[in-house]
Amino acid sequence: MKHLFFAVALLLSFNASANESSRKLKIEQIIEATGLHKMFQQQLDQSKIDAPIQGQKMFDQILADSGLTDTKKRAELEVIFKKFVEQLGSTFTAKELTETWILFYGKTLSEPELDAVLAFYLSPIGQKDVAASQNALTEFSKIMSTESAKRSNDIISNFLNELRLAMRKQ
Repeated sequence: MKHLFFAVALLLSFNASANESSRKLKIEQIIEATGLHKMFQQQLDQSKIDAPIQGQKMFDQILADSGLTDTKKRAELEVIFKKFVEQLGSTFTAKELTETWILFYGKTLSEPELDAVLAFYLSPIGQKDVAASQNALTEFSKIMSTESAKRSNDIISNFLNELRLAMRKQ
């Protein structure tokens, strides 16, 4: 009886593993068909452009407020700052984002539903939808980047003013 129970448990675990493998493959195919990996990469690339610009403004203001005039020291701080921005800009890769997406996408979808989603994205209208999304993302990112810069400038300015006031109180 123990052996029969073990054999059934083993068979069920293989079946569950095969189902999970099948689901993962379908989700990977959906990601490929939708160009999600490419869109993640576009977003990361845009962030790598935007973050240093915003950070540089704040860094320049901090240096100006510090009264530091030693050009050698300023250059040294600039190197440290650029390294910091570079590290922040590479915290994730598109591959990591995609792999994480796979963990969560489709949890509420059955295998037949995943098949239907994949069929849609492989169809001509699905591919048109993907192209429209990718084009929209490019333009959307540009607009949001510009607006984000405007809003961030105000936030940074307020932050620096609050720091100045707090430092004067000491």
